[in-house]
Amino acid sequence: MPFIRTIVPILFLFILSSCNFSDEPSSTQDRLNMYLIDASVKEVYLRVSPGNRFRDIYVTLQRNNLPVQTFRVNKDTVICDTALSGGTTYTYQLTEGKSGTLEKLSEKVMATTLTPTSHNISWQTFDFGIGNMDQALDVSIIDENNVWVSGDFTVREAGEDKYYNLLKWDGSKWTYEVAENEREGYYYGVLYSIFSFSKSDIWVGNNTPGHWAGDKWNFYGVETGYPKPTGRLRKIWGTNSSNMYFAGEDGSVVKYDGKSWRLLNAGSIGYTADMCGYKDELTGEEVVYCPYSINYNPMLSKVIRITSRPNSIEKVELIGFPDEMVPLTVWTHKGYPVYAGGSGLFYYTQDRWKDAGLKTDKYIQLVRGNALNDIFVTGWGLLAHYNGIEWKTYEEFSGSWDAIFSMDVKGNTIAVVGIHNGRVAVAIVKRN
Repeated sequence: MPFIRTIVPILFLFILSSCNFSDEPSSTQDRLNMYLIDASVKEVYLRVSPGNRFRDIYVTLQRNNLPVQTFRVNKDTVICDTALSGGTTYTYQLTEGKSGTLEKLSEKVMATTLTPTSHNISWQTFDFGIGNMDQALDVSIIDENNVWVSGDFTVREAGEDKYYNLLKWDGSKWTYEVAENEREGYYYGVLYSIFSFSKSDIWVGNNTPGHWAGDKWNFYGVETGYPKPTGRLRKIWGTNSSNMYFAGEDGSVVKYDGKSWRLLNAGSIGYTADMCGYKDELTGEEVVYCPYSINYNPMLSKVIRITSRPNSIEKVELIGFPDEMVPLTVWTHKGYPVYAGGSGLFYYTQDRWKDAGLKTDKYIQLVRGNALNDIFVTGWGLLAHYNGIEWKTYEEFSGSWDAIFSMDVKGNTIAVVGIHNGRVAVAIVKRN
């Protein structure tokens, strides 16, 4: 388990300390290696890998040739250097920690902090449906002119009710779409989740997954190798269509490798509402997070953490939360930090939970972002943005929404879905 070292107190971070990187590439086994993980406006995240030769030694982190702190390294260690200036390039190097000889033990690593992003947004809100059973449940942005919403929609056409489960935005207008099982000739029903790579590569979730390959929909069930029903598929995440994860409402997580399906955890009576992942380009390690709760009981709330490496079996862990928190969402950019939201927004560091500084009495439904200086939070009547320095809550936007169920963020386009003034609605938000 890597040891996480914090140089000065950190705000707005939730750092999980359950990684294990013991099998570094053979070329690095006898070297002290330092890598850049990520950077925000005021923080830089570095990983130190000691190799075999340098295990259990004291080293000093130098920033721009000045010592920052001396610490002991006996395993892979994540360092967060804080209180930095935005838009500034820093040079880091490790030197011998106790003798004062300044012997250089690593190569130099350059890191450039980010600048604060703009809080300024504008938006259009669109209402849909004719009945109180209509639902807009999830949204996925391909680009600003290609946004898809999944749910269940009723449209009155020629005196009859027509049923749709998708909406598509082309940059100027919405059209209703139907994902239907052509093989068996029936309407697929409510789509609870959607995840897209391109206009010809879209995944959706009912109680089982469906995939749009550009010319037709393919749906998967037990007869195609999909595991036992896992409840409604609330979230989908993947790196490509041969590496997909599906979060079932009962707490189950299913993985698809392009050929076969595997149930990674058995699930139970719990509830899973979100999924987020990242791939570490240095180690090849892939990590997926899902919040998990039983009957919304804070004492029974966890995060499912699934770690996989090339040519190895996935490792499934349950990570605990503080007693007062019920998690509904998790998000990370590159693994450090990881945000968690539900009854508040939190971060974890030095074995302690702390509030992330977002002042709201609204329940957090989803956290998404482009980078550590560009994070959006939605909830029951809430839209807020963190620019790397401070939070802004959009009261004018939030006040007209009864609930926001889901959101996607890509560049300067944000799409949210939920209930607006009592109607099923979608908002297209643009950063100015």
